[in-house]
Amino acid sequence: MDAQTELRTGNPGPVIPGFSCQTSNPTGAHWLRNSFNYKSLEQVKTYISYFWGEPELCYRGILSYSTRWLWQSGVSLCFDSDPELREKAHRGRITVDVPGKACEELTATDLLLYIQGCQNYGGRCTRIDVFFDDYNRTICPKDLQAVVDKGDFSLFRIASKNQTLNRTIKKNNGVTYDAVTFGRRGSAGSGKYLRVYDKNLESNGKENCVRWEVEFSQKYAEKAFNLIARGDGNLEVFAATCGGLVGGCISFVKRTGTKHIDRLDVYKWWMDITDFLGVLVVRVSKKKNTLTGMMEWTERQISPTLYVIAKAFRSEQDFYNWMQSLRDIGGGKINVYQRQVLKQNEGCLIFSRKGNAQKQDLDYLNAMCVKVD
Repeated sequence: MDAQTELRTGNPGPVIPGFSCQTSNPTGAHWLRNSFNYKSLEQVKTYISYFWGEPELCYRGILSYSTRWLWQSGVSLCFDSDPELREKAHRGRITVDVPGKACEELTATDLLLYIQGCQNYGGRCTRIDVFFDDYNRTICPKDLQAVVDKGDFSLFRIASKNQTLNRTIKKNNGVTYDAVTFGRRGSAGSGKYLRVYDKNLESNGKENCVRWEVEFSQKYAEKAFNLIARGDGNLEVFAATCGGLVGGCISFVKRTGTKHIDRLDVYKWWMDITDFLGVLVVRVSKKKNTLTGMMEWTERQISPTLYVIAKAFRSEQDFYNWMQSLRDIGGGKINVYQRQVLKQNEGCLIFSRKGNAQKQDLDYLNAMCVKVD
């Protein structure tokens, strides 16, 4: 038996995504989204089929792609068939989206093996959800709402209370959904979003627990994914990492007016949860290097306009001459702050034929860090 087969058929251990158990409090990953280089399309497709069977080709794309391979489990391998669209819209990348339902079809062993395979194929994580199912029901969403009303939470700025009532249903006083969320999703969010909801209501009594689920995106997703993949196939490390990521994403403190969070008393029920889970805090730099910010803003906001203008010129040389004249005009208009940025970074960039700007010895290369408390 080869090593990969041995790993897949081993004991699934303490972490089983989607596993219903009234005597344990499982943790795990519940959504995965990774992007890969288009050149790896066939390899990645074959690898996914190893876990979820054979897919069907679907021309109704998602995530702004034109085409995707779709598995019955809901897994999607999204790509653009047209080379020009592929480069312009997605920079030559493909994306694999594994929703929660598909994660639940795998044992913890297989899910961890899939995660490691994504890393081996050069996958870059853009979303990962990790969860903790509290069958002790240490605190319910309806009780957590009072904590939110007081503002007794940190590491998030925004919280929302969500409850659905159906007065035709007598069970649970007509409540069919009960949740508290922290943060925002999407581009307006910070990169992490926490849901705390009553899974007993959602599962119609089949899973009597409170689920804590953190959705990591943007730079947070890559950090969290790498931490989980670092477990090297050890399911106990996998469990501890997922639990620690949940425990470290937020804190509940009794606010007294002081801005020093570390001086505030932590709620006893939250201490009980984090004593069980541990605390693993993912930190990313909020302040980007100034030059990096300028380049990202220029690429995001100016490049489409430059493309249109470039096509209006009779020749590439005419366009470049115009760009150089703009540069010369700009040199006479920069302010003191911009002169300081110029002085700090002059001569530090090179440009490759592949279109990648490479930067030497700038702080942003090491701006992201992970802290374990």
